[in-house]
Amino acid sequence: MWPRRRRIAALAIVGLLGACDDDREAGAPRDTSTALATAGSTASPAAVASTTSVGTARTPLPGFGEIAIRIRDALGEVVDACVLLAADVSSRGEGLIGVSDPDLGGYAGMLFQFDEPSTAMFHMRDVPIPLTIAFFNEGEYVSSADMAPCPQADVSCPTYAAAGPFTHALEVPSGRFAALGIGEAARLDVAGACPPPG
Repeated sequence: MWPRRRRIAALAIVGLLGACDDDREAGAPRDTSTALATAGSTASPAAVASTTSVGTARTPLPGFGEIAIRIRDALGEVVDACVLLAADVSSRGEGLIGVSDPDLGGYAGMLFQFDEPSTAMFHMRDVPIPLTIAFFNEGEYVSSADMAPCPQADVSCPTYAAAGPFTHALEVPSGRFAALGIGEAARLDVAGACPPPG
């Protein structure tokens, strides 16, 4: 069950005010029983070392969509996951405000999606759990940062920026990057609809 959510701008993306926000796949896994519900996958199954699925039993978070992602690490290992999707100004501004469930209702994380490369910064005002964020530009890893909770009363919450422009930012509870294969040379692909909850 999700905690009661407060509708204030927390985990907001700094710098979006006044900015124009024109919200404008990787290969098939070897084990097709864990394949994402995608269409048009073109890479050869032999190119994938192994596939793991994350986030199959889920409780939706009101105000957010969900989307399947595929992460390929530097060794070719593939992780398929279902994440919450923040793809417009409102949902990106809301983020994980007030969410205290370290399992995020069964989702592997939250994906912030931009139609154009962005240099927006993130902060953790009123986010009670520590998060790690990874920035990707057109699927390519840019950088990552650990983000500590920041009480709402604290007016000097630090901001977190990517090392360069990005089209996607993936937030996960701290300590879970390794399980998702996120690190230098990782690639993130948006892979369509999540499989039905299991």
